[in-house]
Amino acid sequence: MPLTRLKKLRLEILFIMKKFFVLSLLFIFIVCFFHSSVAQNSRAGQRTAAQGDEAELREIVHLPPAERIEKLKAFIASHPRSSSSSIAAELIVSAHAELGAERLQAGDSNAAIEQFRIAITESPASMSDQLFNAVISQIPSNLFVAGEHGAAFDITKLIEQRVSDNPKRLLVLAGFYLNTEQADDATRVAELAVKLAPEMAAAHQALGAARHISLRLDDAASEYARAAELDPQSVRARMSLADLRRAQGKAEEALNIYRALLASDASNKQARTGLVLALFDLNKREEAEREMQAALSDEPRNFALLAGAAYWYVAHGLDARALELAQAAVQVEPRYTWAQIALARALIADQRPMEAERVLNFARQYGRFPTLDYELANALAATGLYNEAEDVLARNFKITDGQIGTLLAGRVEARGADFIELLAPERRASIFQPVAAETEANARTLKALLALHQAINPAGANATVNEAYVISAAQDFTAGNDVMRVFRQLYAANLLAKNRVALQC
Repeated sequence: MPLTRLKKLRLEILFIMKKFFVLSLLFIFIVCFFHSSVAQNSRAGQRTAAQGDEAELREIVHLPPAERIEKLKAFIASHPRSSSSSIAAELIVSAHAELGAERLQAGDSNAAIEQFRIAITESPASMSDQLFNAVISQIPSNLFVAGEHGAAFDITKLIEQRVSDNPKRLLVLAGFYLNTEQADDATRVAELAVKLAPEMAAAHQALGAARHISLRLDDAASEYARAAELDPQSVRARMSLADLRRAQGKAEEALNIYRALLASDASNKQARTGLVLALFDLNKREEAEREMQAALSDEPRNFALLAGAAYWYVAHGLDARALELAQAAVQVEPRYTWAQIALARALIADQRPMEAERVLNFARQYGRFPTLDYELANALAATGLYNEAEDVLARNFKITDGQIGTLLAGRVEARGADFIELLAPERRASIFQPVAAETEANARTLKALLALHQAINPAGANATVNEAYVISAAQDFTAGNDVMRVFRQLYAANLLAKNRVALQC
């Protein structure tokens, strides 16, 4: 899904922590230099030469980065056979990265990007893990959180070229793409890692995560299962698999995995949350409530558990308990959009749709994805504000040949016969709930409202209103025997009258 404010905040904090990463790296490189020179030069003559090189480098590394680069280049030129030349080469790379960080901090993005490019292109083909992990791989994140998104992705692709034959380093880059929700790039890099190392559990885990954010949930589950098979002790792989099994409606299998994880580590909060929700999915409500109360006693601020249970209750028509749990969830973490969605649904069930609308408008500060707009349209429709509801629907959805289309998570093209089918991947990928908190009748009504909007407002410069299509959409919209039907009839009649179309009831 698109980056939420919460995720952006985490990235910003990470950036602050990494602002001065180059300085600490210099210390690491110097220590590595000292150790390697001592180990490699055991004879007295070599030791004396190495000590001389050490002393010279010790002086150089304290210089400002621009001057340091020149001195290090001169050192390599004058010591072509020195065992310290490789260390000097890596120190040059880190100095360019430091210059880039300084320019970025000063607001000179172009100069920063140029220095980062030099650092990457001049990095040795056999660069050390220290250089890659602590300097090179950090450059994209520094650019991204500084707002240079395009440059960050370009730089990452440049790094890919340098490490294209190293699956472990490719996985680091895949992690950056995953954190910034670049699903296609994450998939491409993870697939290459799997090709290079088909027996590496971490590669399958990364590919599973890439499939996950691409909303290819069955494929993601297969990759997680393979990762767990290759590394049976991987908590991450087993947890990811259990969550998606629950999303697939395979609650019994998920429950067994959660229990096994808890047997190994009773403090695993995520597994405990999953266990409770799997029990709900299996309709073991009393046991689920007992486990939930015990979990909340240990961790009262477990908003994922509160929100997940609230959504389950509202999806199963148990609205009073849903309202109680959803209110507790948003009190702990008001920025969690799915907690707000559960709360809005519970408020509508409690005949408080205007409050639900306010809740969802607040939630839209922290997330923008089709399900959230659908929920807002639903709240507006429940209030009788059909014009506003259809405008919200029209922002993200379009009906073509009877199928509703949208961009799930803002990037994945999808079509479905109804809103429940269309939006299911977002719900399952995010909160792993197999059942929607929606009725087929209400979903039909909102689809008809969208169809009516499109019929009255045909696309295209020379498009004309098709009266038959308008009447059909209006009839679908006004169908049913619920208490809001009369309001829908009045709205449709007024709309058609404005457009001089006669509604046949």
